[in-house]
Amino acid sequence: MLKSQKGFGLLTLFATLLLASLFITYVVASKKEWLSSVQLQETERKVQALRLAINKYKLHHETASYVSIVGAPSLLSDLVNDTGDACVGDNVSTNSSYLRLQGWCGPYLDQKVSENLLDYQRDGWGHPFLYNSVTEVITSYGPNGSDDSGGGDDLVFNP
Repeated sequence: MLKSQKGFGLLTLFATLLLASLFITYVVASKKEWLSSVQLQETERKVQALRLAINKYKLHHETASYVSIVGAPSLLSDLVNDTGDACVGDNVSTNSSYLRLQGWCGPYLDQKVSENLLDYQRDGWGHPFLYNSVTEVITSYGPNGSDDSGGGDDLVFNP
């Protein structure tokens, strides 16, 4: 008469390990996808805040003529650092009660964008934004942090 065996057989142990490793792989992949989504949302939020700040800056740096030649900041840091142009009020016309502010009247970027003041210059992955002041295009090099010439995982935000 055979004795009944207690415990797990080798095949059962391998099957259990296989199922556990598949489950762990699934969880890790899901977390990676979720993190990437969070970082993308953070990047989009920061670009939206930068766009608002750039538009405020441009309003205060128009030329005095009625043909609006708008000056975008040359650097993103101009949104929070005084450029030296005094903030002054200027009536648009003698018949108008509208007062236009000119010069650096900032900071233009809301402090709530990030806890670290310099963090607004970095995307959700911690890489610096590339800003072109002529075209006002803001570029994030995405998760890999390297220039893919606007392709790959690069994110290009046009005005």
